Amino acid sequence: MELFSARIEDQGTHVVLSAVGEIDMATAPDFRVALATAAARAERLVVDLTGVRFLGSVGMTALIEAYDHAQRDGVAITFVIAARSTVQRTLEITGLLGSLPVVHTLRQADG
Repeated sequence: MELFSARIEDQGTHVVLSAVGEIDMATAPDFRVALATAAARAERLVVDLTGVRFLGSVGMTALIEAYDHAQRDGVAITFVIAARSTVQRTLEITGLLGSLPVVHTLRQADG
């Protein structure tokens, strides 16, 4: 089983980065590269984390950095996390859930 994978797709009005697996010390560099690549070609970026099973502290740092860079570069960014997931719980515990633009479905992100 692959620990982490990312897919970037143009969806017309926005770019979707879909991350799957675990985002930890070993995989965070790949996640950061995927975020930067996707953001460079987007005016609107949707980061789909519904397939992420684990989000470590370096993954949370990558999310914050992506959000900060998007704000600086004028890219609208939205993070999609599954309701009642490990990722949601991690963001709740750290206080990041209220600090990042988060929705629970891709449909909500398209709106």
